[in-house]
Amino acid sequence: MPQDFTRNTNDKAVWNDSDVIAIQSTKTNGDVVWEKTTVLSLKAQLALGQTTTKTLEIGDWSIPGNRFTNVLHGLSATEWKTIRAVNVIVRSDADTKYVPLASISAYAGVIDGGVTYIDSSGIQISRTDGGEFDNVAYSTTSFNRGWITIEYTKD
Repeated sequence: MPQDFTRNTNDKAVWNDSDVIAIQSTKTNGDVVWEKTTVLSLKAQLALGQTTTKTLEIGDWSIPGNRFTNVLHGLSATEWKTIRAVNVIVRSDADTKYVPLASISAYAGVIDGGVTYIDSSGIQISRTDGGEFDNVAYSTTSFNRGWITIEYTKD
């Protein structure tokens, strides 16, 4: 068995820091060979810059009254530039419908809205004139209108 390894019950040797393992294999002539394989811990994988998600509340937004709204994302000067996906869900005043902002309108046959832009401080979302959200069913304020979920790489 290689030095600095400990043996477990499955004929595998585990490196002391748990990031490297050695797997026992046997050659056709019967010699035992230890093959070293790197296995990154979850902490190490996150340090490599894998993406994560963050969900933001849209907050008050009378959609027919205000075509655009801005939502602060709270990301760092480098994190916001790594945003790779944005999903926006809007809920009706009665809280009976949850609709993707970028849905296709059954009324107008157009995209109902979407993300206008992302910058260093926030995300601007908007609705389309004549679409699903351009009606009184989305006009009440004083509650969270919906959510924006972003996928990005943490610093």
